[in-house]
Amino acid sequence: MSSDKVVSIQINKQGFLMYLSNKLIKAVFSGTGVAVILAGCSASPSTKPLSSPLALPDTLIAENKGDIEALYSSWIEPFKSYKDHYIPHINDEQLLASEAAVIDGFSRFCFTSGGAVTHRIDEYGGYKYRCSTSNSRFIGEFTINFLDDNPTQLLHVKIDSPKRLEAREALLKVFETRKSKNGPTGVIVTDEGRFKFLRIGNLKERHVLEVLLEKGTNKYIPIEDISQIKFSENAHGLNVTLRNGRNKSLNTMHLVNRTSPNLLSAYKSSDFPVVMIDPESEQPYTKIFSNLNSIKSIFFDDTSVWNTEAAAVITTTFDPLSPSRLNTYTQKLRVEANKLYSEAIDNGWIKLLPDGKLTLQLVNHLKYELRKISKSSECNDNAVIGITSLDTLLRCRVATRELKLIAGKGYSLVTEVTPLATIIVLNKIKKDLL
Repeated sequence: MSSDKVVSIQINKQGFLMYLSNKLIKAVFSGTGVAVILAGCSASPSTKPLSSPLALPDTLIAENKGDIEALYSSWIEPFKSYKDHYIPHINDEQLLASEAAVIDGFSRFCFTSGGAVTHRIDEYGGYKYRCSTSNSRFIGEFTINFLDDNPTQLLHVKIDSPKRLEAREALLKVFETRKSKNGPTGVIVTDEGRFKFLRIGNLKERHVLEVLLEKGTNKYIPIEDISQIKFSENAHGLNVTLRNGRNKSLNTMHLVNRTSPNLLSAYKSSDFPVVMIDPESEQPYTKIFSNLNSIKSIFFDDTSVWNTEAAAVITTTFDPLSPSRLNTYTQKLRVEANKLYSEAIDNGWIKLLPDGKLTLQLVNHLKYELRKISKSSECNDNAVIGITSLDTLLRCRVATRELKLIAGKGYSLVTEVTPLATIIVLNKIKKDLL
């Protein structure tokens, strides 16, 4: 190594600074950056330390040979005294010298552990330096990035190790096992009654539901441990009954879907999906609860009922716009239209309704309202991904149908035939009058 010329490669502050042998470095340049492979290490572990407090002594390498966790604890950890475990520096020169010292120390550690270093850009910023043996045995990895916290320059060194990799794989296995099982099944109690459900999620996939234990923490209760959830009034909190019989009163409504071992997706107040059983057809469909206040409680079946079934796609013949459902909804509109018509007669403002064709002002208002209803985003809801309101879907269909009927009949109103249009026009007249 003594005969090798030491060179430095410097890229801007968001790049990297290396002091490496020109016989050890292999670089592939592209339009997006530099991919560097530090292979065939023939350097001596006693390379001259760089002028930085982070320069790694040979003694620490010898003491922690092959153990990246132990090395990190004794080498990097003592310097992490700033927010979010960043290491502060006074200026760019000091920052780059420390970065170079970390890269140099990691490279020498890797060499003495029988490995070689590969380098790549990290997708979240910074650079990853990975140490592996020739037969691909993973020894360890450092991710290095920066933060400009003017006037302080911050260096962040994150570790990965075989121990951490093993822990992640164990968490992934647990998550995939949970995700692969259907459920939970049970009964949901709303303002409209009690309904059976087949799982939390939609017809395509199960959601891995968890409940936040306490605000400001990262502690969650998995749904497998919960037998009942009661929602407090105004959605200010939850009362959770665990399967061991214990009760927990939580000051949070934070329900989440675990999408990976380390990622959570919080349900907003308008997107809590449940695969319900339609009482009329006894077919499943995905119901999206637009307001958690409308849920009073959820009772979950014992895990033995649902946790042995595969979380497959659920098929259905559910038709939210079936003739019988459409007729029932249309009849509700007729009742509402006739009630409003009677009110207009009783209060004398029925005379404001033209006998023949509607006025241009009423025509324009009616067309606008019917089109607005028929083009609502909820008109595209479906049984697979989710339906926010069955009545809204039916209202979309009625609005589309009446718009065509009224156009063909010169905008005349017939309560039995065009109840929605009648309601819109009479409400317009009533509003203008009052």
